[in-house]
Amino acid sequence: MRDRDYYPAGAYNDPDAPYNEHEPEVKEWDCSVSVTLAQVLPIGTQNYTEEPPEMDEDGFFCSGSTDTSDVDWREEYEEQYMQLDALLEKMADCLERIANGEQLGKREMRMIPELVRQARGWNVDDIDISEI
Repeated sequence: MRDRDYYPAGAYNDPDAPYNEHEPEVKEWDCSVSVTLAQVLPIGTQNYTEEPPEMDEDGFFCSGSTDTSDVDWREEYEEQYMQLDALLEKMADCLERIANGEQLGKREMRMIPELVRQARGWNVDDIDISEI
């Protein structure tokens, strides 16, 4: 038996039959893709003030507090971590060189565990895609 024997009579060459329809050709459009990522990270700062313990009306000391309201958390983050675009570029550069058979230098080899550490743990909060 041949494949056409499984079609209904007269349907093998019928262009209107649903099984004879062809998928449209793939065309590409430029789109803007915005991805919002989030991660909980430890960020250190020295820009805080310690409030000393105070005595309450019963004569007990209440624990002091730490005020971080003047901290520029973006600045602190940028000093302690690579920006994501720079992280992706560095990782892509290293992978491309490895794929091309090049050896990475000692400094780059020592940097890889830190690149991996900083790349892990990100969660996608939102994705927005729109045609330009």
